[in-house]
Amino acid sequence: IPFMPARDFRYHLLSIGVNREANGATVCSGERDAFGLSWTFAQLGYWRADRNRCLTGAQAAQPAVEGHLASCTRFDDLDLLLVFWSGHLFAVDLLVETLASSSDARLRVLIIDTCHADDRMRRLEAAIADLPGERRPIVLASCAADGRARENSVNGYFTAALLRQLRRPRSNSQA
Repeated sequence: IPFMPARDFRYHLLSIGVNREANGATVCSGERDAFGLSWTFAQLGYWRADRNRCLTGAQAAQPAVEGHLASCTRFDDLDLLLVFWSGHLFAVDLLVETLASSSDARLRVLIIDTCHADDRMRRLEAAIADLPGERRPIVLASCAADGRARENSVNGYFTAALLRQLRRPRSNSQA
């Protein structure tokens, strides 16, 4: 992810955290992961409320998420469109469609921290593979379709590692 002055960098960050599974089960860290990523980017200077959105709780209900994903396609001339999703993944097709149709975004990134999502992760993998190369986003996922992601008392392990790297002090010297 490029680090340049926020005033020159055109971005949209959408962090989604869903703790409630479709079957009623819960995960502990989905909402905290989404908030942690959004807050970390805010601390790095990417804090504008209209460009750094975090959806958790009732705001992460399917209709609200679908509305926010649809709004991502309306941004013109972005350097970065980043969608982070932690917890129950329910909008695979719309997610892929949003990233693929954001043609003005120079870099499209999807980060997913979920588990027990065999069918959804396989559908995501197939949908991404079907996209033409120039429309295909960079995708980071916490586990394979048949894998399990783990969480500690605060975040999913995958998200915790990502946050540690983003929060790591940067050297100002250029080699």
